[in-house]
Amino acid sequence: MLCLCSCSPRIMVDVMKSYPKTVSDSVHVFEIGQVVPNAAEVIGRVAVVDNGFSTNCQYGEVLKLAKEKTAEVGGNGLMLTWHKMPSLMSSTCHQIEGKMLHLTDMVIDTTVQNPIMEAEAKQQEIIIKDRKRFEAPASTFYLQVGYGSITSKLYLADETKVSPLSGLEWRVESNHTYKSGLGVSAIYAGYHRKISSSQDYADYYLHYVAPALTYSLRVDRFIGRVGFGMGLGYYDDGLSQCASFASNFDVRFEYMLSGKVGVNLAMSDMLMIMPKRYQVDDLNPGIERLSFTTGIQFYF
Repeated sequence: MLCLCSCSPRIMVDVMKSYPKTVSDSVHVFEIGQVVPNAAEVIGRVAVVDNGFSTNCQYGEVLKLAKEKTAEVGGNGLMLTWHKMPSLMSSTCHQIEGKMLHLTDMVIDTTVQNPIMEAEAKQQEIIIKDRKRFEAPASTFYLQVGYGSITSKLYLADETKVSPLSGLEWRVESNHTYKSGLGVSAIYAGYHRKISSSQDYADYYLHYVAPALTYSLRVDRFIGRVGFGMGLGYYDDGLSQCASFASNFDVRFEYMLSGKVGVNLAMSDMLMIMPKRYQVDDLNPGIERLSFTTGIQFYF
């Protein structure tokens, strides 16, 4: 019995008024957006959701459970207000919520007041407005500039140590975020610093191009994002050049000045794996740099 119960979806009921019990087959279902009769009376709410172990939760099954609960309290109508489709990112079950109705007739007159539909429309406006407070913009374009510091060991030809080496950092990024908060980005980042000693010099340029996976979390006007990417790095010291594998890890904080533009502060750690002839030792296989940038972003 415990195993059978654990496989069933969870049913939550809030009863405001009851009538003599009806038959579940007689419960008329109004799908989301359908207009209910003007004389309909709300007698409660019912929700059928995943309990974490649900297996028998196809749409027809969860709808059947909601109709049975509606009939138990004397309802003969069910107005669906929420339906969450199965998803690999959350639940593999259909989940629904609705208002249990007592219907005396099926007359629908759009020329007169319909209290239930008006109340539902206002409720949906509130839900959408509240959801947007926690939903990151779908598309964002970044322009950033700041400070970068190479933390790996670097030497000039005369063996002068030049790390940590600070320089100018710049970055351009385009991001697309889905409603789940997961997103994808296309990144270009660059770094420049010229340095010299009494006998040698170097004009360092580092370039990075890569796709990245991101996760965004928004609260009102504040957005936090983390990202990880792997792509191509390009090294140029003025005398020699090479291209190799590179990666990045980013943390960014944003503030939305409006629905179209904002400002941000970011920290990024980048690593470019250098060919063997450039490596100082086995513990120093590449060039790592830590950068702090700020800039503006545009929301679309």
